[in-house]
Amino acid sequence: MSRTAPAGSGSLGSLLVLYLFVSGAFSLFEATRDLAGQLRGYFVTAIAESGRAILSYLPNLVWLIVIFLLARFAIRLAQLFFRGITLERIRIPGLHPELGKPTFDIVRVVIVTLAAVRMFPYLPGQQTRPFARSDSWWVSWFRWARGARWRTSSQLWC
Repeated sequence: MSRTAPAGSGSLGSLLVLYLFVSGAFSLFEATRDLAGQLRGYFVTAIAESGRAILSYLPNLVWLIVIFLLARFAIRLAQLFFRGITLERIRIPGLHPELGKPTFDIVRVVIVTLAAVRMFPYLPGQQTRPFARSDSWWVSWFRWARGARWRTSSQLWC
């Protein structure tokens, strides 16, 4: 059985070795000892900021996991329900057994879409400027589309 390192660990390990080498080399010489101290400060600051960012994101991660598990549970419940319809264990007037699978597929898409919409505010970076701009773009497009329905094509280009 062969053991392999996780993806990306080689480049991270290489950067750590490079940092240790450069920091050690700079600390050997009197003229560059201050530079080694600055380099060490940058490294420690970057690690501390990364740790703080990860810890501050943990509540959002918990909510993402909860939403994912609830969506998964809802999909399993819908699958069980529509399998019962397909196997004619559950009968609903107007819903034929052969429509159980296609209806489940539609319900699954709706559940996944609702879960994705609900997860969006908890994703990292969702409050950045590109997402804010895309939101305003969609809002303006929908306003335009709503108004365009009531106009004739000749009035749209005026």
